Amino acid sequence: MKARRVNTTVMVLALTWTTLAHAQQTAEELFQSGLYREEVQGDLESAIDIYERIVEEYPSNRTVAANALMHIGLCHEKLGSREAQRAYERLVRDYADQIEIATRARTRLAALRRPPEEADKSTIVTRRVPADGGFLDGAPAPDGRYFAYVDYSTGDVALWDLVTGESRRVTSEGSWEPPVQFAINVSVSPDGKTAAYTWQRDSIIELRVVGLDGSAPRVLCSNTDDHGYTMSWSSDGRHIAVPTFDSTARTGSISWVSVEDGSTRELAAFPRWEWVSLSHSPDDKFVAVEYPVEQDSGRYDIFLLPTDGSGALPLVNHPANDRLLGWLPKTDHVLFLSDRSGDQDVWAIQVAQGKVSEEPRVVKRGIGNIGTLGFRDDGSLFYYYYTLRVTTGIAPFDATGRILLQAEEPLLGSNFGSVWSPDGQKLASIRTLTAPGGPGWVERSLWVRDIATGEERALAEHLDPDLPRWFPDGKSILMAARQKERLREASALYQIDLASGDATPLLQFPWDPSWLGLGNAFSMGIGGVSTRDGQGLIYLHDGRLAHRDMSSGRETELYSDPGLATWLLALSPEGDEIVFAVNDSADALRPHPMRIVFNAGRLMIVPLEGGEVRELARFEGPGNVSNVAWTPDGQHVLFLQRRGDAGAALWRVAREGGDAERVWETDRRIVWFGLSPDGSQAVYATPEVDFEVWVMENLVAAVGELR
Repeated sequence: MKARRVNTTVMVLALTWTTLAHAQQTAEELFQSGLYREEVQGDLESAIDIYERIVEEYPSNRTVAANALMHIGLCHEKLGSREAQRAYERLVRDYADQIEIATRARTRLAALRRPPEEADKSTIVTRRVPADGGFLDGAPAPDGRYFAYVDYSTGDVALWDLVTGESRRVTSEGSWEPPVQFAINVSVSPDGKTAAYTWQRDSIIELRVVGLDGSAPRVLCSNTDDHGYTMSWSSDGRHIAVPTFDSTARTGSISWVSVEDGSTRELAAFPRWEWVSLSHSPDDKFVAVEYPVEQDSGRYDIFLLPTDGSGALPLVNHPANDRLLGWLPKTDHVLFLSDRSGDQDVWAIQVAQGKVSEEPRVVKRGIGNIGTLGFRDDGSLFYYYYTLRVTTGIAPFDATGRILLQAEEPLLGSNFGSVWSPDGQKLASIRTLTAPGGPGWVERSLWVRDIATGEERALAEHLDPDLPRWFPDGKSILMAARQKERLREASALYQIDLASGDATPLLQFPWDPSWLGLGNAFSMGIGGVSTRDGQGLIYLHDGRLAHRDMSSGRETELYSDPGLATWLLALSPEGDEIVFAVNDSADALRPHPMRIVFNAGRLMIVPLEGGEVRELARFEGPGNVSNVAWTPDGQHVLFLQRRGDAGAALWRVAREGGDAERVWETDRRIVWFGLSPDGSQAVYATPEVDFEVWVMENLVAAVGELR
């Protein structure tokens, strides 16, 4: 479901505007006053003046300036002015390092640059498909009438009628309740009668096919390793090419699977497993595949795999990032996305008998960072834009357990997992940006913000971090992390020194291939907090909760259960008890898109020195629990329950046990909250996902004119 931005309330913006009128304004304060003029008063021209002042006076504050340019464009769009395109073009040109906001600007540019309806048949036309749903894992039928996708409400394969707008499920086994099972990707056969998809149930991953008329699914092949997340049908409909992963050898390959009997043979082997796109040539003699030039680099080249198994051939080999869009139907051209000109453009390269016939040429400029969904028979390309942002705010927290959103202070940047320093003066957060690997790729880094001054800085930028925690002295941060250049290697709990930025590994953990299916999702299956004296660690890993004395290395196991939730962990203010959570079924923690969802389970408490483990509360769906926190007096434990698009609720349970009490709820889609040390303020995060489906038409004619 596409998330909509929640505007700052009238009262807060009015108070902000009154205060700022009497003080010298920072870039952040000016931006908030611009939002007030734009979103509350509806005075777009005054808002534009304020945003332009930010760009003029604060160009070095690149995050704020880029956001100001974005809102200049949005305001001009509302006014029907052509200046919108100029603002977006400047943002993309001058602030390309602000990856997330620049991606949004490219999306708007693509819409504004849409050719008029009277364009001739050789002119490429892009138009947005009127959809509001999660069609990330899917593809169009060859005739373009239907779109097959994963219905994430159940996990089943479904069909969306592009003419009527109606949807129907074609499988019925999907479930997010134990035993959890669901589809991951869907691809439609060339004759439009069958869909192939990956089906995951427990630890078994299967390649299946099902008739779009609803006939019974059929398993082609299965194993306990990851495979089949992307796929490509042969033009004759007799074979499917899928990537496979060998968790023992930690290598990847592309396999050729028979639709008739499920027999499999290898087309090519690769030194490691990677997310790849595949596309058959019209004559079925080759499969085009993208592969990164370096592990986790986000930069790809494109190869041809002969279907006779004779070995990979280079097709597009360039220092730029080149991503496969696919073999253009009924042509001898492969389309790909490349940033070699400084922007994301669509290129075409002609291939004859596995050999390049000419240099690649640009087909469509300035398309932005898109992901491909597949072609119709007429060559029209379905694609999507995906942008993840997380808005963060600080608001008063009252004695009854309510977050007073009407008095919130929004923070700039896409931040998640924010936690207060012990003195309440700083926030440590994970900042997320759309990474160059393509839509859905997220690059994370650890940032620390001084609340009083607004000063921010990044720490340990070579690490891909998980949720941060502060050491008791406030001089360093504890977090699970991997090296960004070695995401397929072991993770560790690191100590990040605030002054120097140095990262010291404290505990190493073996690489877990079962997390590979989540791509670069947040959790690494490791959770940890420091003891109150800073001399020990309490950590969660592989179904085990343990206390480790760092000086002696001695460990005490406090609890074990396969269903332990690694991100739900909180030490009492006195440092004598630990609160943690257990899923009712270990199935909920199997590697799948819902792995970091906690729908039903128990909140538990155990003394740090060992002893009786007690149950504090029991969770029930719908919804899931995202984090826990102690009240400063140590008498209660708070937990946040998300309810999808229905908002969130905050619950409180006494330390000694008893019924949990719902103390606050909101229709905001809050997914994280943190309580200040004195309990007077809360920091919270709300995700915003922009997902748009588009179609690019007249490609065959346009590519023909390149000759």
